[in-house]
Amino acid sequence: MLRTPITVLSAAIACACAMQVQAQQVSGLMEEIIVTSQKREQTLQDTPVAITAFTGDQMSDLGIVSIQDISNFTPSMSYQEAAGGGEGNRIYIRGIGRETSVLGTEPGVGIYTDGFYSNESGALLAGVDRIERLEVVRGPQGTLYGRNTTGGAINVISKRPSEEFEGTIRFNAGSYSSRVGQFTVSGPINEKVRYFAHHSKTTQDSFYTNVSGDDPIGRDESYSEVQLNVDVTDNVNWNFRATDASFDNETIGFQNLGANFTTGPLKLGELVVNPELFSSLAVSPSAADPFDIDSDFQGSVHLSDNYNFQSTLDIELDSMTVRVLNGSSEMEWTGEKDYDGTSSLVSYTEEITQIEEYTQHEIQFISKGDGAVSWVAGLFYYDSELLQPYTLHDYDNPYLTNVITLPTYAPKANPEQAFYSQTGELDAQTTAIYGQLDWQVNEDLVITAGLRYSEDEKSGSEQQQVIIDTLGCGFNYYPGTGNPFLLPFYAPADYSTFVTVGNLYPGGQFADACPTDGEDRFALEYTNKSADHSAKWDSITWRINANWAINDSSQAYATVSTGYKSGGFRLGGMQDDPATAVNESIVDEETLTSFEVGYKGAITDSLNVNAAAYFYDYSDMQVELDILNPDSGISTSMLANAPSVDVYGFEMEATWAATDNLTLLASYSYNESEITEEFLVGDLKTYVFNPATLQNPPLIRDAKGNELNRSPKNKVAIGAFHVQPFDAGTLLTSATYSSIDKQFVSIHNDDIESIDSYAKFDARISWKAGSGKYEISAYGDNLTDELSYANGYSVGNQQLGNRLSGRAIAPRTLGAELVFFF
Repeated sequence: MLRTPITVLSAAIACACAMQVQAQQVSGLMEEIIVTSQKREQTLQDTPVAITAFTGDQMSDLGIVSIQDISNFTPSMSYQEAAGGGEGNRIYIRGIGRETSVLGTEPGVGIYTDGFYSNESGALLAGVDRIERLEVVRGPQGTLYGRNTTGGAINVISKRPSEEFEGTIRFNAGSYSSRVGQFTVSGPINEKVRYFAHHSKTTQDSFYTNVSGDDPIGRDESYSEVQLNVDVTDNVNWNFRATDASFDNETIGFQNLGANFTTGPLKLGELVVNPELFSSLAVSPSAADPFDIDSDFQGSVHLSDNYNFQSTLDIELDSMTVRVLNGSSEMEWTGEKDYDGTSSLVSYTEEITQIEEYTQHEIQFISKGDGAVSWVAGLFYYDSELLQPYTLHDYDNPYLTNVITLPTYAPKANPEQAFYSQTGELDAQTTAIYGQLDWQVNEDLVITAGLRYSEDEKSGSEQQQVIIDTLGCGFNYYPGTGNPFLLPFYAPADYSTFVTVGNLYPGGQFADACPTDGEDRFALEYTNKSADHSAKWDSITWRINANWAINDSSQAYATVSTGYKSGGFRLGGMQDDPATAVNESIVDEETLTSFEVGYKGAITDSLNVNAAAYFYDYSDMQVELDILNPDSGISTSMLANAPSVDVYGFEMEATWAATDNLTLLASYSYNESEITEEFLVGDLKTYVFNPATLQNPPLIRDAKGNELNRSPKNKVAIGAFHVQPFDAGTLLTSATYSSIDKQFVSIHNDDIESIDSYAKFDARISWKAGSGKYEISAYGDNLTDELSYANGYSVGNQQLGNRLSGRAIAPRTLGAELVFFF
């Protein structure tokens, strides 16, 4: 049920309206916004696509400071912070996004900073002092953008070096010892050369309290940027931008929101002793407070050597602008976290590294004639190289130091005491040619047609090693999953004594779980294999749009367009069955056909309304599914293509200058999705025992008729912004409220796998000195301290009692900011 605390919002608006008006001034939120989503400058209202745009100043005035804030205030957009600390963050628009961050896959929403592609959502966190504008373009944008815009594209437009000298010093302090310092300076070097320089430092204590040890480390981030803008000649301009980012942040797995699992020495999908069996707590502290954790390892994710270089050359000819973009980036980050989430004597540690390099080259030809026809054409090339090792360790387990290998039973050293490891390595290239033409048929009608040919080529390699601690019971067998090795001469083991008093045995977690069967405890290398893959995909995408000017201040448009996302691999999962002719590790490309109609107009001089309705025919969506391997007893993830999906919905955004001083904003979106064909998927929440095979496979269910993940049906956002001028300066007050409907995290659409609807209320008040020299602000985020697991949520398997895990959105935070302008 959609909830709207009208009383809270009304109070905020009434408070703003009650201020004494001593002068008249129209709110800056009604100012005309210039966007470049179609590769040329247009006003937001004249651009015939569904787009939400914020200037940097507007984001600051409204308190939009996080990706979750951007998502909450953008129709049909959802965001999931999959693992925290900069790991695995995912963006969805109209239900289209990224179901997995595994190497070899791509996002469904492209992020572009000044025209340069990135699959990292951190690009959206640019501060107000270095961002000119943010544009969220909804719907497939396959004819003008480089790659992966099936669901939409997000443009981040940076501030450019200024014509006159200017500078900003910004200090921010808030809850959880939050501290932010930023320094920005820009101006001319001489008549032809200008510069821009920015540096920021952010620190914050963790939201989480560890009941069993040191608290997580919180945030420690640095960012530096320099730009040079050179007028080479009167007709040639070159902009060079270089950035360097680093951080050393906490990283925390989903918290267990229920009781610990203490009825078995093993857990489904884990190959060594169950850590929760030796936990001092019967119930995870997160069950009572999601910001309390029980951990024996202070994890961190570290980003280093993150350099970006971007060169943009604009050549102004009589009939066109030629724009040449060349960029490169390199990044290395490593994360370690407490994988088991307990302070047990048994400690699992997850270690993951990603090393990435990419280059992008693009040339655009943009007409600038005044005739009936205008056009954009271009060539695009993108090359990326990625390496991603992943390891799970059971440190201090002496049985993992040396392992026995099959079939010779020869010993092998395992000094890192890893029980699972995988490595993926990927080389990917995208090449494209595109063009789009606008034809002004008459004064009122513009027809747009676009076409793009894209080719993606990927080659990848993967390696996987699986090591099992036998616990002294031959090969492992645990009730509820069947015999993982299907060897009849290994009878099911009786672990009852170990489960009951295992931690009291001599050696505790290192005791023999079956002391009377004569089997020694040892570690066995069950799997050590590798594979190589290569594939190529290509696609022609197109767009046809008709834009009709109803009058001087309003227009209607209709668009039919297609989208495409290349196929890929799930590197590290080793999901190919060598016995078949088909390589199951390779998934097909996604395709989408979109039908959209929209309206943009000024209803009155003070009220702007934008609306859109859409229908998608979406095919071969790439999804990650949990699969139980009956031979190994291991639950792994498999990448697969879902059948056809229909998506349809409606969006509306309105801006109303209620008075000369008060502006109200509102947005609403309704999104409906449905899997329209049979899609049989195993559900790990339910197992059905087969006595003939001693196996207990998951129940196979048909997902036909279900909706997509991360697709709330209803989203509402409301904002109030009041500007009150005085002789000495200006007082600005803003309040924003957002409400997000129930959403699912599994295509089974069970209630237990859903995130309840939630609402968020923020407010900000600022004083801007009349001299223009300083600004003071106070703000509150999530003022009602709403609890939601929108940042991450999952349900465990049947053996663990289908228990819940999740990550809550940030709690209530308060802060103040002081800015000096010079």
